Amino acid sequence: MSEKTSSKTNYQIKSVLLARMLAELTVFAIVALAPLILFGLGIFQKLHIIYRTMICLASPITLGLAWAICQIPFRASVNENGIETRAFLKKRQASWSQMQSLSLINMVGWRHYRLGLREGDLTFPCQLLNVQELVATIRSHLPSRGRVKTGDTQQYNLAKLAHLMLIGQALLWLGFAILFGIFFESLRKTSNISPFDLALVLGLEIVVILGVLWQFLYVVLLPRKVLLENANLKIGSLIRKREVALNQIESMTESKFPFPDGVKLNSKNKQSFLLSSSMDNFDELVEELKVRLDKAQTSPPN
Repeated sequence: MSEKTSSKTNYQIKSVLLARMLAELTVFAIVALAPLILFGLGIFQKLHIIYRTMICLASPITLGLAWAICQIPFRASVNENGIETRAFLKKRQASWSQMQSLSLINMVGWRHYRLGLREGDLTFPCQLLNVQELVATIRSHLPSRGRVKTGDTQQYNLAKLAHLMLIGQALLWLGFAILFGIFFESLRKTSNISPFDLALVLGLEIVVILGVLWQFLYVVLLPRKVLLENANLKIGSLIRKREVALNQIESMTESKFPFPDGVKLNSKNKQSFLLSSSMDNFDELVEELKVRLDKAQTSPPN
């Protein structure tokens, strides 16, 4: 929950993620300092040249990763004057008058909000507790609510790298299904399990494989481009483009596990479209869709 005081409201990153950040920061710091530590202990000189090379190469890489973690805000605070973010090595402030826009960005799998200022920008992660409350507060102080996408025609994109990250996650689920199959095969060959229990395990294996394959295909065919027009929605994926009238969309619901986070659109002709939350400015897309769908459903037919 957000923490409120008499003058400001604090939004902390989730405890599990903060613990993970600290753990990763500790590991990266140790690896980055490994050459100096090993040299001081007299161990570095005794290592094989290959190991010394690997340690020396890993040191600057992990140092860069540690520096990047130290730039991620773990707390944001708002008061009557503006917003303040706090990271391990950085503290930023911005007044309401400096703010111009607020956009949701997905960069290398890291979803975060970018607050555009008159000079530069300020970022904070999506993983803050009650982040939607924070976003609503910021938008209430911005002209046009800080929207980046405006106008009758709006285009939203799923970045190639973000799509590849989702495909990589789906491949991990495929790997889990393969391991499950290996487990079943070992049971069949080495265990004295009864035919009935073996059939149950086989049935579960088939369900898992079918579910994982369906998820993988769904992820591969996710819309990469969404073009929102006055009365139509144009969706383009890797292999085809589709168009649906807004008044033909019956519902918009949140996607369920194991599919990627996002919203699912269901049309009257039984078609469905999954829009991933990894799309840039996804919150604006959902907001605009709700407005236009309500308008399309209440407007009389032509």
